Parts: sequence; C-alpha cells; structure tokens
Amino acid sequence: MGEFKTIETQEEFDAAIKERLERERKTLSEKYSDYEELKKKNTEYEAQVSKLSGEKETLEKEKTESASKIAELDSKVKRYETDSAKTRIALEAGLPYELAARLNGATEDELKQDAQLLAKLVNHKEPAPISEGGEPTTYVSDKNEAVKKLVQNLSKGE
Repeated sequence: MGEFKTIETQEEFDAAIKERLERERKTLSEKYSDYEELKKKNTEYEAQVSKLSGEKETLEKEKTESASKIAELDSKVKRYETDSAKTRIALEAGLPYELAARLNGATEDELKQDAQLLAKLVNHKEPAPISEGGEPTTYVSDKNEAVKKLVQNLSKGE
C-alpha cells in the first residue's frame, strides 16, 4: 500500500472516486442489463393475462348457458317420456286418448293403478234410470220415436 494522501480539493476527490463510480456503474449495468427485455416481457404477459381472462369469462358464460339448456332439454325429455307412458298405459287400460293426460302418478305402477281406477269409472255401466211407473226408461235412438214417447208420457199425466 502506498502512502496516504489527503484530498484537499473537489477535483482531487472526483478523480479519486471516479474509478470506483465507473466500476459500480458497470456492475449495475451488467446486473440490470436485461431490464428493458424484462419490462417488454412483463407487458406481453399482462396482455396475455388480460386476453385469457376475457376468454375465461366467455367460456364460463357459455358453460352456464349450456348447463341451463341441458337442464331444460332434460326436463322436456322427462315430460315427453311421462306423456308417452301415460298414453301407452291409458290405451292399455282401454281409456280414450283424451283421458291419458288426466292420469296421475310418479311411477309406472302408480299410473297403471290410476288408469285402472279411471277405466272403471269411465267404462262403468249404470242401470237405466227408473221412471215413475217403476219400469226402466228405455232410450230411443230415433227422434220421431222419442217425440212420440214424450207425447205419450205427457198424455198419461192428464
């Protein structure tokens, strides 16, 4: 080591630390030489994140719409299957097609029981009503005969 020399002016001080400052600047410039490159990459990544976030939101919206559409279609399929089963069971029980929608039940067995009960009510033949004279009233298919019977019944009442 050399002899220590006192620094008395600013120029001497600047000259003494100039080399030290240059060495430090070189170290820092080497250390942060890729700053601009990293800054550029960061901007690119932020753009990608923004783009992907938008795509994610779009896909989530489509997923929700698809799920609701699937639920709606499943509901329709179930309704069609139920209507088909009701129609089949009603026809098997001898019920008119129009009464198939009136069948109630959650399972096929319940639908069959309801169809049998309804078939008994629909196909049930009651005895003919009895007239005042105690004899069954006969139904006439011809209009003329019906009018004649009405006149006869009216004349009996006099």
